[in-house]
Amino acid sequence: MDYDIATDCDHRIVCVAVNAPVTYDLACRFSVSALEEARARGFYRFLVDLRGTRSQENAVNQYLFVQELPKFGLTKSFSVAVVIDEGDQSREFVTTLVQRRAMSLRLFHDPVEAQHWLAKQPG
Repeated sequence: MDYDIATDCDHRIVCVAVNAPVTYDLACRFSVSALEEARARGFYRFLVDLRGTRSQENAVNQYLFVQELPKFGLTKSFSVAVVIDEGDQSREFVTTLVQRRAMSLRLFHDPVEAQHWLAKQPG
């Protein structure tokens, strides 16, 4: 599978590990799956591990993806920590778009730092 979903019940986090280059379709699929898991458990925090992958989409498709997030159920009440490789700038545009929608999303290079940040977020 292109991604794996797990839960950290102690910290109320849905964890997503992506195992393939990120396309619009893949991002939509793992986002919907993660949100379904979060709703089922009443969680509001996500840890998305994109290390070892790159975004394969252009700016137009990244923009369209961000426009879809509210339709999937992602609201301002959720916190998202995204772990990426050092030097990966392929996530900057989509991150800026999400943050401009006043959604809580941060990029990290260290998964432990990402978990600590999430632990401080509501939910």
